[in-house]
Amino acid sequence: MAHAPRQPGQSRPAPSIWTQPTRSRSHSASTADKEPVWKSLARKHGLLDLPYEQVASWYFGDAIFYMEYDNITSTINARRAGFHDCIDTEAMFLNFFEELRRRKVIPPEAK
Repeated sequence: MAHAPRQPGQSRPAPSIWTQPTRSRSHSASTADKEPVWKSLARKHGLLDLPYEQVASWYFGDAIFYMEYDNITSTINARRAGFHDCIDTEAMFLNFFEELRRRKVIPPEAK
């Protein structure tokens, strides 16, 4: 959807993706009975023997992924204040998951 140029102080209509209601569910509830699945996966792939409750912070997942509002943030003010360094998010996660695989915390990448 193309928008006409804005005049100073004139707001742009919000895209419909921002005006849709959020969906909420409990990540911790949906993973509560998955300990046997994790243990089987860990045995199959020779992973570290970590207690299931330490594999991930399930309640943090609830807080971050299932907010009751949309969290849309901008880093432009940090840039304007001189904080120009940044990390490529995709590269960071790929490196992080590779390190978890190397340490045998998560299974190898599927072929």
